[in-house]
Amino acid sequence: MTETLKSAAAQIAEWGTSPPALPDSVRHVAHRALIDTVGVTLGGGEESASRMLASRTLRQAAEGPSTLMTGDGHIVPASAALVNGTAAHALDFDDVSGAYDGHPSCPVLPAAVAAAEARGASGEDLLVAYALGIETASAVGAALGRENYSRGFHTTSVVGVIGAAVSAGLIYELDEAALRRALGIAASCASGLKKNFGTMTKPLHAGLAARAGVEAAELAADGFTADEDVFSGKIGMLAVFGASERLADLLPEDGTGREWLVVSPGISLKKYPCCYMLARALDGVLALKEEGLNPEQVRGVEVVVQPGGVSAVIHDRPKTGLEGKFSVPYTVAAALVDGEIKLATFTDDAVMRPEVRSLMDRIEYREAPDPDGEEGKGFSVVERGYARVRIFTPSGEEREVFVRTPRGAPGEPFTREEVDAKFLDAAGSAMGRDGASALLDRLWRLSEIRDVTEVFRDVV
Repeated sequence: MTETLKSAAAQIAEWGTSPPALPDSVRHVAHRALIDTVGVTLGGGEESASRMLASRTLRQAAEGPSTLMTGDGHIVPASAALVNGTAAHALDFDDVSGAYDGHPSCPVLPAAVAAAEARGASGEDLLVAYALGIETASAVGAALGRENYSRGFHTTSVVGVIGAAVSAGLIYELDEAALRRALGIAASCASGLKKNFGTMTKPLHAGLAARAGVEAAELAADGFTADEDVFSGKIGMLAVFGASERLADLLPEDGTGREWLVVSPGISLKKYPCCYMLARALDGVLALKEEGLNPEQVRGVEVVVQPGGVSAVIHDRPKTGLEGKFSVPYTVAAALVDGEIKLATFTDDAVMRPEVRSLMDRIEYREAPDPDGEEGKGFSVVERGYARVRIFTPSGEEREVFVRTPRGAPGEPFTREEVDAKFLDAAGSAMGRDGASALLDRLWRLSEIRDVTEVFRDVV
């Protein structure tokens, strides 16, 4: 990685002094993703990981202006970002990026909200900072390429800390030099291992990235030094993490006609609260289930997905609800038994049901080349993938379904009603249906609100 990448850090930093106007297409995607993320954060605030972390953080952190989405009050921005980032990813119900194998919003939005509340920023300021943060994370993730994820890094947090620093830096109104220092600080905090998938530490990755992003911006504002071209050179972030593309070539730039990555390949909202690598297979299984297929009719199930499609689903025989979120046999069996996949699917008791465990023994899964030759054409397996589900009956009959585009993806987007319904289900569990409905109304009017603290007034 010897090419000059200085312009990438400079271009990102330039947004700190003159943020570009958001194209309507970017505004549309970012606004829906923001609402979706707030909903799953509030729902995730009820999870054990979030409750434990909130309790610990409250004992250590000072009171401050930033809301804890767990309903526990207000603390300093970096600590709020830690708890809220973890809550945002705790259900594994948050959005995914087509530009890289990861979740763009869970590290970035909590950092942006915490900083915005600290500064009394407007709703429009929050939306712009968030959009630029997830765009930056998307560009860095796309530059790193698939190899970063396949080597075992949790790309969500590796690039999320960069997006979080950009969002917080914009809210704090850092100048170009300070924002470049914030990028340098944040890059040294990039981390996260897939080995921890199926444990509380997976969502903690997002929280740590969100906190580090806020702290990087705050330290840079105080004059803390760091390399101001951290992406460049043989020991720069991109080379160390195995980048395969030039970052500067992936950033949108006025006058070039280059599309924003949050629009193309875009961001997918999740239909199911589990690993997105399962979404296509679950769409297929549930489609067959709707045709009247009963578990008793199943002699065997074969799930075939694109290369890299099982790299994150690492639990063959899960023993906990968290492990179940990363299991092909469990989720397919649960879909066949229950006819749905929902939050209650991923309790420890649900995973251990005898009728589900028995069916899991009849489920096989593997990777195979894309039948249409689509692999390699896109940014990530999130964007380019497939699932072929075959179900065999005792009579020798075979039922098959092929899924290319899952519900919630840019090619099959949720309707406004579906976005609202998911938000109310997730947030309503934490703050009641009426409170969630009022919050949802304010979020849809976000750009009209002069002080973002007004948006979250009912959370605590």
